[in-house]
Amino acid sequence: MRIPHRHFDGKTLTQIYDELYELADGIIKKYNPCKFSNGRCAGGIGCCNGCRYLFSTGCSVKALACKLWICWNLEGTLPECEHELKELSEIAAQYGFLDLCDSRIGRRESKGEVLRRIHR
Repeated sequence: MRIPHRHFDGKTLTQIYDELYELADGIIKKYNPCKFSNGRCAGGIGCCNGCRYLFSTGCSVKALACKLWICWNLEGTLPECEHELKELSEIAAQYGFLDLCDSRIGRRESKGEVLRRIHR
């Protein structure tokens, strides 16, 4: 995929967040790593369980960090997908949308929460 960093020059943080989210969403749709069936995922751990943004129709917010990873039960099963998500994760971390060293930073945060955290 290789997105040149200058691709985002002149864009606002909101625009960058939205673009990264759409790219990550496209990767998840392309590879379908979770393979949801009857409300259960292939990994069997229910990554979204307990999230305040999860509704019967799915996630109610743009939570970028949640789109940028695959659970440990599925790691290694889709190396191309993991590579593409890792590339986006590195870009997202450069803008402060998530922290690659602390997986709790950015997880289950709405776009608004992320942008408020960055602007503190």
